This record gives sequence, structure tokens and C-alpha cells, in this order.
Amino acid sequence: MEKVLKDYYKVIFETSADGILQTNPDGKILKANPALCKMLQRTEEEICEIGITGILDTNDPRFQAALEERGKNGKVQVELDFLRKDGSKFLADFTSVLTQDKEGKFWATTSIKDMTVLK
Repeated sequence: MEKVLKDYYKVIFETSADGILQTNPDGKILKANPALCKMLQRTEEEICEIGITGILDTNDPRFQAALEERGKNGKVQVELDFLRKDGSKFLADFTSVLTQDKEGKFWATTSIKDMTVLK
């Protein structure tokens, strides 16, 4: 059953139209799906290398408030400005949830939906 669930989540991660990333709670990016790579105009390796501070506007006061809320409640949903490789910004719906694995380690799964067309 565990293998079936892992395969199921892998398919969701790889085929989602929304960006998905997995991070350590400190912001180190562990994985980024193809949709996020396309959105940010970067490879997964580039995204993991530059980290969360390289893909969104950390000077935005909403960012710090979002981190505080996620730390307090274990989840957050907010609109934040993200940065493409060319330096342009776009508004995205940012939903992040903290999870604890079997070994007791915490990590965050985050979905990112580009709001440009909707706005």
C-alpha cells in the first residue's frame, strides 16, 4: 500500500499544473516539480540551489507574516510575489503545510499557483 501511495503522489507531483516544492522548514528547497520550473524559468537544480530567497520577494512583509503563521498553525495560504529567472515578478497563491515524517523530521510541502491570468 505504501508503494501505491508513493507512486500516486509522484504522479501528482510530476503532472500538476501548479508549482509544487518540498522544503526544509528553514527554506532549503529539496524538490521542485516541472510546473514550478516552467513558471520560474529555471531548472530544478537552479531552484534548489538558490533556495526560497531566490524565488520569491523576501522583502515583501507578507512573506515574513506567512512564515510566522505557518510556524504557529502548521499551514498558511497567502498571495506572494515570486521572481522569474529574468527578474520579473508575478503574483502567486502560496499554500504551505508543515509535515513530520516517520523519523520526526519536519518539512514543508508548498503549492504555487500563478495568479497573473486570474488577476
